[in-house]
Amino acid sequence: MKKILLRLGELLCVAALIAFIVFVSSEEKKSDVPIDEVYTSVETLCDLEGLGKGSVTELKKQFALDTESIEDFYYYRSDSVMDVRELLILSLRDITLQESTQEIIRTYANEKKQIFSSYAPREEEMLASHLLVAKNGYILFYVGDNTEAVASEFTKAIS
Repeated sequence: MKKILLRLGELLCVAALIAFIVFVSSEEKKSDVPIDEVYTSVETLCDLEGLGKGSVTELKKQFALDTESIEDFYYYRSDSVMDVRELLILSLRDITLQESTQEIIRTYANEKKQIFSSYAPREEEMLASHLLVAKNGYILFYVGDNTEAVASEFTKAIS
């Protein structure tokens, strides 16, 4: 009887170890693809005409992000208050910040959508259908046309 219990204990330990290994290996890992390659992959699909490159200061001002947690970024936006198109690609220093950073950007998009809700239906629609994808330590936020193709290309680029 003791031998059976010992054997059962051994089997349970091995099963627990295998489950732990599977869990650890399935966790998302930071992509080692350079941000320049990610940007090059998606920028041809984005409508960036008339948009200017944003600075770290603008990034902080618009999104209220902790820029210390950002390794690198591409940010394009219009100077016109009526042009809601934006492209933001972030490479985070720590992958564990993905969810909280994504939530900050989602809040920004929703607040901006509310601003346009009463008088600019096209802009409100674009903001409502914004693209926000987080994967492997990268975050893509895009307001514009062709969002499905942009999302697909972004996912391919960082994989």
